[in-house]
Amino acid sequence: MKTARSLQRVLSRLAFACGLLPALAFAAPPFANSGTQLKADIVQTLTPFAGFAVFVVGVLCLMGRVNWGWFVGGVIGVIMMFGNDQIVAWIRAFTGV
Repeated sequence: MKTARSLQRVLSRLAFACGLLPALAFAAPPFANSGTQLKADIVQTLTPFAGFAVFVVGVLCLMGRVNWGWFVGGVIGVIMMFGNDQIVAWIRAFTGV
């Protein structure tokens, strides 16, 4: 019973504070754009390595050290990593969503 009253007091004080400071009540979440920024940072970091990866796997395939399936998988992975926004936009336009 004591914890219920203390919880009620805390919630009433919080509601009162939000009433006094409406900017806090309607503030945007602090991590709203962090996912988009993280994706942009990862893509920017991986961009130099993508070209080298495709080149190295292509050379290994030409020398017969690696199966060509690895090269095709690497190229498809690079396309999906760097072109995912365009792919999603194309699918959404194609399906009418």
